[in-house]
Amino acid sequence: MLDLLIEKINELSMGGISGISTLLFLIIAIFGFIKGAVRLIFLVCILGGAGFAAYWGSENGLAFIRQYWAQAPDLAGTTLAVICGLIAFFILFKIFNFLVHPFENNNFISRFGFGIPSLVVSTSIAALIAWAGFYQLQKYGAQQELKYWLSQDSNQPQKNYPALARLKQKLAHSSLGKTINGLYQSEDTYKYNLAKIIVIANTSAKKYNQLAKDKQVRKILRHPEVRKLIAASPEIQKGIANNDPKPLLTNPAFLKLLKDPDFLKDLSAISADLLEGSR
Repeated sequence: MLDLLIEKINELSMGGISGISTLLFLIIAIFGFIKGAVRLIFLVCILGGAGFAAYWGSENGLAFIRQYWAQAPDLAGTTLAVICGLIAFFILFKIFNFLVHPFENNNFISRFGFGIPSLVVSTSIAALIAWAGFYQLQKYGAQQELKYWLSQDSNQPQKNYPALARLKQKLAHSSLGKTINGLYQSEDTYKYNLAKIIVIANTSAKKYNQLAKDKQVRKILRHPEVRKLIAASPEIQKGIANNDPKPLLTNPAFLKLLKDPDFLKDLSAISADLLEGSR
């Protein structure tokens, strides 16, 4: 895609005055698109931060207030949630509004830099936020998936697939998600995929049989260390019975497997679609 864009720019630059004019319009359009994308990422951060602050207020606000005012009415918690949300929105709006134009008050950079230094800084920050946000969503979405599968063998199994897990899957299947995953696979991806296979083998016969039809999954399931993790570890079995993934995720044999390059190669060959969805 980048090679094609460079080729088109070279063609336009060799096309005389009309070509140069078109090239300038194209560059301006690209700058406009980037600035729009940066603003969108910052807006999501502002709304997300304000929403999280309001959620914290709604969940913990009343208890916090009653530490100092024992007779506080229930409405006080809702009021604190609204206040927290508004304060967070105001602070984040000021921060990200500055980051959109970090050199607005610097006449020298603003006048002679044509806005490019400002664009570079704000775009770099937005890209880092988007990158970090993507992997955080992958991590917490995978944790929710794991909790879902852990619950399937309990007295009260989760009926609905977690919303965060669905969002994680949709993003992973998007063009952006595929591009990022193509550039870099985090260790958490391998860790949670292996954990899901082990948990499913213990909690959902239907999903396990579905997975076992796949050649790559069978190869993982037949690995001697994986078989031990599935059925021969009392600590892991106890953790699964208590819907607690920690004994599995911190097990030395489990972590050792994740350092085996050949095993990771086999694990990465499993289609992500197989490990997604509900029972």
